[in-house]
Amino acid sequence: MAAYLQMGHDSENLVGVPGLEGFSGLVLSPVNRSEGELSKHISAFRQKGNYDLVLDPQLYCPKSERGQLPEPSDALRIASIMSSRKPPLCYIVVDADLPPRREIENAPNLFSLMLLVSTLEKSGCPTLVSHCSSDMVLMKAAGASHCASGKFFNLRRFSRSRFDEEQDVGGGQLPYWFEQGLLAFLRGADIARLRRSGFDNFIGVGASNNIFASQILEQFVNEPTKAWLGLSWRQYLAWFELTEKGLSVAEAPTIVSNWLKEVEQRWEQLESKNVLLEESRNNGRWIRPWRQALGDFSRFGL
Repeated sequence: MAAYLQMGHDSENLVGVPGLEGFSGLVLSPVNRSEGELSKHISAFRQKGNYDLVLDPQLYCPKSERGQLPEPSDALRIASIMSSRKPPLCYIVVDADLPPRREIENAPNLFSLMLLVSTLEKSGCPTLVSHCSSDMVLMKAAGASHCASGKFFNLRRFSRSRFDEEQDVGGGQLPYWFEQGLLAFLRGADIARLRRSGFDNFIGVGASNNIFASQILEQFVNEPTKAWLGLSWRQYLAWFELTEKGLSVAEAPTIVSNWLKEVEQRWEQLESKNVLLEESRNNGRWIRPWRQALGDFSRFGL
């Protein structure tokens, strides 16, 4: 059970950073590096630690719909085909063409993805779910052996539009604090607004309160105008690897279920007090579909 660092552009300086030691694997992509650069970086990574290296060539990018996972029978059929070949690792890339920092809100598809992961795992095929965001908690509840994420917000979600040079779908270089208490990415102004409104206890829940979070909060006080983009990447990634480890237990479905219930209650409290976050779509609306998907998964009985 391990967290993998999804290597995007200029991510090499995050490998081996104190505070991110929980990442035991790296996912490398030729989309971001030439063959020569990959070779050079692999040697450097080997010197920094005993990392499991996975090559994600991303050579297959369909131009048309080839199928989805809306029905449990599809997930079971695909899992049966994959497990029959006894792969040592099933590397799962979910095609979800969403804007940066938007979470998947389709409960049936999430349920089917969880079913696929669970079926593969129970068939003796360990899974590595790539390009995760905070939905990693659902993958761990489904029993995923490993999950991967990266520092750039648009790297956390695989989408075909990433390969369309005519579109600019990047997330921009903006700093965000990841908050487990809301399962959301917050701007600096959001943190200040929550504190002014009496919701200090919504900040720094669980692994969101890590070494980089402390540095960010200290900087807000002592150097409020100083850029904190690099710290924001590290704060999120520290949450990711610490939480992935904490959910690598048999009780993960119950733990995640309780978290989601608490998170939804927090969003309801903010709504009742008319406390609105900086970005209009940052309203917690993805939590109910996540709870639905997890509830359906639990009732399925795997």
